[in-house]
Amino acid sequence: NNLCAVMLQQENANPERIKHFAEVVLEIDDTNEKAWFRKGQACKLLKEFDTAVDCFQKAVEFSKGKNKEAEKFIKECNVHLEGRKKKEKKMYEEMFKARSSDDPKEA
Repeated sequence: NNLCAVMLQQENANPERIKHFAEVVLEIDDTNEKAWFRKGQACKLLKEFDTAVDCFQKAVEFSKGKNKEAEKFIKECNVHLEGRKKKEKKMYEEMFKARSSDDPKEA
Protein backbone atom coordinates (compact mmCIF):
# COMPACT_ATOMS: atom_id res chain seq x y z
CA ASN A 1 0.00 0.00 0.00
CA ASN A 2 2.66 2.48 0.95
CA LEU A 3 4.67 1.53 -2.12
CA CYS A 4 1.61 2.20 -4.29
CA ALA A 5 1.09 5.58 -2.61
CA VAL A 6 4.70 6.58 -3.25
CA MET A 7 4.60 5.37 -6.84
CA LEU A 8 1.40 7.34 -7.50
CA GLN A 9 3.17 10.54 -6.47
CA GLN A 10 6.00 10.12 -8.97
CA GLU A 11 5.95 12.00 -12.26
CA ASN A 12 6.60 8.90 -14.31
CA ALA A 13 4.20 6.66 -12.37
CA ASN A 14 3.58 3.26 -13.93
CA PRO A 15 -0.12 2.64 -13.31
CA GLU A 16 0.08 -0.99 -14.48
CA ARG A 17 2.65 -1.78 -11.77
CA ILE A 18 0.71 0.16 -9.16
CA LYS A 19 -2.43 -1.77 -10.07
CA HIS A 20 -0.50 -5.04 -9.84
CA PHE A 21 0.93 -4.23 -6.40
CA ALA A 22 -2.52 -3.23 -5.12
CA GLU A 23 -3.91 -6.53 -6.44
CA VAL A 24 -1.18 -8.43 -4.57
CA VAL A 25 -2.32 -6.77 -1.34
CA LEU A 26 -5.94 -7.57 -2.17
CA GLU A 27 -5.06 -11.25 -2.69
CA ILE A 28 -3.90 -11.29 0.93
CA ASP A 29 -6.64 -9.04 2.34
CA ASP A 30 -9.60 -8.32 0.08
CA THR A 31 -11.08 -5.92 2.64
CA ASN A 32 -8.09 -3.56 2.58
CA GLU A 33 -9.62 -0.15 1.95
CA LYS A 34 -6.33 1.51 0.99
CA ALA A 35 -5.50 -1.20 -1.55
CA TRP A 36 -8.91 -0.79 -3.18
CA PHE A 37 -8.35 2.97 -3.25
CA ARG A 38 -4.84 2.66 -4.76
CA LYS A 39 -6.07 0.18 -7.37
CA GLY A 40 -8.85 2.64 -8.22
CA GLN A 41 -6.31 5.43 -8.65
CA ALA A 42 -4.20 3.26 -10.96
CA CYS A 43 -7.24 2.26 -13.01
CA LYS A 44 -8.26 5.91 -13.28
CA LEU A 45 -4.80 6.73 -14.68
CA LEU A 46 -5.20 3.85 -17.13
CA LYS A 47 -8.60 5.25 -18.14
CA GLU A 48 -10.26 2.03 -16.96
CA PHE A 49 -13.07 4.06 -15.45
CA ASP A 50 -15.55 1.19 -14.93
CA THR A 51 -13.01 -0.76 -12.88
CA ALA A 52 -11.92 2.40 -11.06
CA VAL A 53 -15.51 3.09 -9.98
CA ASP A 54 -15.83 -0.47 -8.67
CA CYS A 55 -12.59 -0.10 -6.70
CA PHE A 56 -13.51 3.28 -5.25
CA GLN A 57 -16.93 1.92 -4.25
CA LYS A 58 -15.19 -0.90 -2.37
CA ALA A 59 -12.96 1.67 -0.67
CA VAL A 60 -16.03 3.66 0.42
CA GLU A 61 -17.73 0.46 1.60
CA PHE A 62 -14.76 -0.70 3.68
CA SER A 63 -14.20 2.79 5.13
CA LYS A 64 -17.87 2.87 6.14
CA GLY A 65 -18.32 6.06 4.10
CA LYS A 66 -15.37 7.93 5.61
CA ASN A 67 -13.26 7.96 2.44
CA LYS A 68 -14.56 11.18 0.87
CA GLU A 69 -11.77 11.27 -1.70
CA ALA A 70 -12.96 7.94 -3.11
CA GLU A 71 -16.46 9.39 -3.40
CA LYS A 72 -15.01 12.37 -5.28
CA PHE A 73 -13.14 10.06 -7.66
CA ILE A 74 -16.31 8.04 -8.29
CA LYS A 75 -17.99 11.23 -9.48
CA GLU A 76 -15.01 12.12 -11.69
CA CYS A 77 -14.97 8.65 -13.25
CA ASN A 78 -18.71 8.78 -13.87
CA VAL A 79 -18.24 12.09 -15.72
CA HIS A 80 -15.66 10.41 -17.96
CA LEU A 81 -17.94 7.41 -18.51
CA GLU A 82 -20.84 9.68 -19.47
CA GLY A 83 -18.62 11.56 -21.90
CA ARG A 84 -17.49 8.28 -23.42
CA LYS A 85 -21.09 7.10 -23.81
CA LYS A 86 -22.07 10.35 -25.53
CA LYS A 87 -19.14 10.07 -27.95
CA GLU A 88 -20.01 6.45 -28.73
CA LYS A 89 -23.66 7.30 -29.26
CA LYS A 90 -22.76 10.13 -31.63
CA MET A 91 -20.32 7.88 -33.50
CA TYR A 92 -22.93 5.15 -33.99
CA GLU A 93 -25.56 7.67 -35.05
CA GLU A 94 -23.16 9.02 -37.68
CA MET A 95 -22.30 5.50 -38.85
CA PHE A 96 -25.91 4.51 -39.27
CA LYS A 97 -26.78 7.84 -40.88
CA ALA A 98 -24.02 7.39 -43.44
CA ARG A 99 -24.94 3.78 -44.00
CA SER A 100 -28.63 4.45 -44.56
CA SER A 101 -27.87 7.25 -47.04
CA ASP A 102 -25.60 4.85 -48.97
CA ASP A 103 -28.25 2.13 -49.03
CA PRO A 104 -29.60 1.86 -52.61
CA LYS A 105 -32.81 0.18 -51.35
CA GLU A 106 -33.92 3.42 -49.80
CA ALA A 107 -33.38 5.48 -52.93
